[in-house]
This record gives sequence, structure tokens and C-alpha cells, in this order.
Amino acid sequence: MLFGAILWAVRKPFVAKRVPPFVTCRIDDASGTASMFGRREDSANRGFAYLDLLNEYGYIPNVGLFIDDITDEDGRVIKGKYDEGKAQFSPHAFSDPENVNEHPIYMLHDGREFFTAQLKENFARVDERFGRWGIRLAETVNAHFAEIGVNSLPFLRERGVRFTMQPGVPFGCT
Repeated sequence: MLFGAILWAVRKPFVAKRVPPFVTCRIDDASGTASMFGRREDSANRGFAYLDLLNEYGYIPNVGLFIDDITDEDGRVIKGKYDEGKAQFSPHAFSDPENVNEHPIYMLHDGREFFTAQLKENFARVDERFGRWGIRLAETVNAHFAEIGVNSLPFLRERGVRFTMQPGVPFGCT
């Protein structure tokens, strides 16, 4: 009975919002050559070499960057991939060498919100860095530890960020 209903519906001219025809993946904690893993000459992190492999197989990744860790050379790689439409880049955090989110952008790791003045400063740093690379933020935010505060949402929206890939809702929206 269900199969018959599906066959009946397939023949009808329904308007549907379908899944966009692209494949993507999420990369986080990206520091490129500055990563402890990127220091080796043969590392796929060096110069974001892994992006070439992902692109070869049809992936257009969303890369969450530790923006203070990116070298000028890696910034040129980021710009090239952005211009070619081969990757999207999101500010993940400023840096996090100890993996405890000691340099967040969107909210504090203990769940407290940044005040507006701190968010203005944080987003000015984001704007400066992305401006230096000559790229725009991805439409989808890729935040470190999935920590996006409600107070940061207007700042993201101002920059054309419309989506989040975090599980659940931003903190403070429950």
C-alpha cells in the first residue's frame, strides 16, 4: 500500500524543496601550516593540502579556521580556494592550542555570553582577518565546541551568516 502511494505521488507535479545538488563536509580546528600537524613537510595540513584531495572527489568543505593561527602563505591558499568556489571558510575561534576554547569568538566556554562591547571587538578582529584575505565569511557558521551565544547572532547576521551546523539551538535560546 505504501509503495503504491509513493508511485502515485511520483507522477504528480508537486513543488518540493529538495536537497541542493552539492556535497560538502565540515572541517574544524583548522590552522593549516601553523597547526602542530602542519609543521611536517609531508603533512596534509601544510598549506591546506587536504583541500585539493577533497576537491578532487567533489567536496566543497566548510573549513572552521583558528583565524589567529593562519600564516600569510596559508591566507593566499584560502583566498585561492575561496575565489575558485572550492571551499567556504568560517571563523571557528581565534586560536586554541590547548583545546579548551581559551580564545573563543561567539561566547565563553563556561556558557556565559560576551557583552556587546566584547563582541564588537571580536567581530572587528574577524572582519580584519577575512578582509586581509579578501574573502567573505561562509553563510554557515562553524563554531568551536558548537558554542554560539545569542548575543553573537546579530553580528553573524550582519555578515551574511544565515545558517549554523551546530547540533541544537544557540545557547540561551531554550
